[in-house]
Amino acid sequence: MKEFTCLISKSISKFSTINGIKITTLFVFILLSFFSFDLQAQADTPCEGANRWQGGSKWNADGTIDDRPNSGEPNGIIRCGSSAETQSQILPFNNAVYNSSAFLIDVEGGGCVNPSTGSIVAPDNPTNGQPIVWLNFDVRPYSGSFEVQINDNSGDNIGWALYVSTQNDDFTTYSNAAGDDLSGDCSNLTFVSCGVESSSTWNTIPVGNVDFLEATNFYLAIWDQDADGNLSVNNFKARFGCGDGDIPICALVVGEETVSCVDSGTYQVVVPITGTNAQFTATDANALTISEDVCLSNIGVDEEGVFGSFTLTYNIGTPYNISISAVKPSTNGCADPFNPTQCVGGVSGSSPNLPTVQISDQTICETTTSVDLTLLEPEGKTGGTWSNSEGDITDATDVDPNDGPFTYTITDNISCEGSDDVAYTFYDLPEAGTGGSDRFCIDSDLSSVDLFALIVGGDTGGSWTDVSDGSV
Repeated sequence: MKEFTCLISKSISKFSTINGIKITTLFVFILLSFFSFDLQAQADTPCEGANRWQGGSKWNADGTIDDRPNSGEPNGIIRCGSSAETQSQILPFNNAVYNSSAFLIDVEGGGCVNPSTGSIVAPDNPTNGQPIVWLNFDVRPYSGSFEVQINDNSGDNIGWALYVSTQNDDFTTYSNAAGDDLSGDCSNLTFVSCGVESSSTWNTIPVGNVDFLEATNFYLAIWDQDADGNLSVNNFKARFGCGDGDIPICALVVGEETVSCVDSGTYQVVVPITGTNAQFTATDANALTISEDVCLSNIGVDEEGVFGSFTLTYNIGTPYNISISAVKPSTNGCADPFNPTQCVGGVSGSSPNLPTVQISDQTICETTTSVDLTLLEPEGKTGGTWSNSEGDITDATDVDPNDGPFTYTITDNISCEGSDDVAYTFYDLPEAGTGGSDRFCIDSDLSSVDLFALIVGGDTGGSWTDVSDGSV
């Protein structure tokens, strides 16, 4: 840089001055400022220094995956199956360096793994100003796990940390900061795992708190623990991107339950679940019955095998409190997952209430041969069904009252039923002049009544209002 500056100075020293300042000095100052800025503007965040993994499949515009070998760039989705894809001789992209104030990586507290042996390790944190590799890759929905190799033959003492985007993208977007296509939100990452270099064997990275039920966007940071200023990762390999590797990772998402009545005394709760790689069971001490365990696989085994449900029944009036968890598999072919304690969930709620119906018994004239039951249906509770001892009534507008009692039943939107019985009784037809009754039927054959016949006891000699004759 010094030699380059001197050369430029000599080549323009013959130029004149401007406002008392030699052009030589001004020009060199501008050049020095430019090169100084260029050296200082190094990439120190995942958004600036991440490179898209060059292996694997490609996202289609509609969120599906192009798994063809010649799918084209940008790739980066780990493929299914045992055939590995490799990116070799990986250098820091955009001359990326570590800057703890821009993005903190802290793995020295322990809990990291040697992915080849599964033993716990504690690698050194990256050192500020040292080169760092950021690699962005994806795992498809419902995968459950994947296998990788992270190794280096150049003498570097590799440490790594794996992060996942809090945003789940089934696409990539060109990043102006990094100058490459990236997925997810590179500015909002959550730590999931850390470790050291792999051996030549394939390794499943133990990834906690990732459900794999959506497209999962990972960012892998790799650095040299020796911090000698040089970093070159020999290769990053990946395979079994559909969860079809040797070490299954389970996942569980409990969906919204559906509550419905079975009959007048019991109801049921159906709980849908989505997940991967485990045998799941449901428990509730309040339940009368619980359906069998559900075995979920992954899309590498069965695309429909990631969906299931439980059905539990209860007495009306009893609440439900359902717990769902991964258990030791008893079903042939069901996975025994690496992380069963992370695969738990549940739902709870109250018993449904049966709808209420109240209809008063009816009294009619003994000569009535047909009644309209629909006129008795309570306001706001119409559209139910009428029945008697013979079964459902087809036409409730024309019913013989002698065929009762009648039952009116309504059903709500969750199949719960409420009902009430209605009975008809009959008035006796009065006989004129016999007294003792002040009721008569409007459809009877009577053309007159004797009001004096209604007087009982010794209370005679009075008069009737609005009549001139006691016989009307």
